[in-house]
Amino acid sequence: MLRENLINRVFQQRSGYWQNGLKGLDALTDADHGAALVDYLGLSDEQIAKAAQRMIKDGRHELAADLLNGAQARHPDSPALDAARTLAYTKLMEKYQEFNPFKLIVYSSQANRHVPHVPEAPLPH
Repeated sequence: MLRENLINRVFQQRSGYWQNGLKGLDALTDADHGAALVDYLGLSDEQIAKAAQRMIKDGRHELAADLLNGAQARHPDSPALDAARTLAYTKLMEKYQEFNPFKLIVYSSQANRHVPHVPEAPLPH
């Protein structure tokens, strides 16, 4: 079992429904987060995409992906947000490709990228 998965499962068992920092208490959707960005902060899709690109450059790939999910709920046809989102999830794929196949598969579907099947090498006799 992978270390990170074990730690996450033990934490989830011990913390129950409501997690640290009030996570799980409120059910805010991507559309709610998008509304905060667009309706209340007045950010355009270009501004959000630029902020996400800065996050990606700083190595904050998860933060960028989360931001972009909310923004795309408000601007679903934005090429700038789509490109930034693809980049964020591609970087997450690269980060986890060696040791977390589950995250690799999930992030590849979010980036609309296919993970190639690598056939097993035959065992020596």
